[in-house]
Amino acid sequence: MKLPKYIDIMGRKYRILVEPHYGDISGNAGLQCPDKRAIIIDGKLKGEEKSLTVIHELMHALFHRLGLKQVLDSGTEEMLCEMIPVFLVEHRELIIKILRSANAKRP
Repeated sequence: MKLPKYIDIMGRKYRILVEPHYGDISGNAGLQCPDKRAIIIDGKLKGEEKSLTVIHELMHALFHRLGLKQVLDSGTEEMLCEMIPVFLVEHRELIIKILRSANAKRP
């Protein structure tokens, strides 16, 4: 999967950086850096693991933009960032079908 270089999250442009040795250095598959407006993904990730990691980090960025990082404890935030991507991937065919149907009804 080729990732876009940038993504808009609620009006703020975030860079998506794929770093070949990020996981070796940090021990993490990805990271969301709000101060740098960047999402870093380990370049060694492939397939579903890469997809889940990208969505996971996007969720962290979205929570930050919504101000939820101030009201969610870190454990709850991390649990949501783990569970939402899994839900989206498991139900992607239905979600795509719903989105296509909604787009088809637009004038």
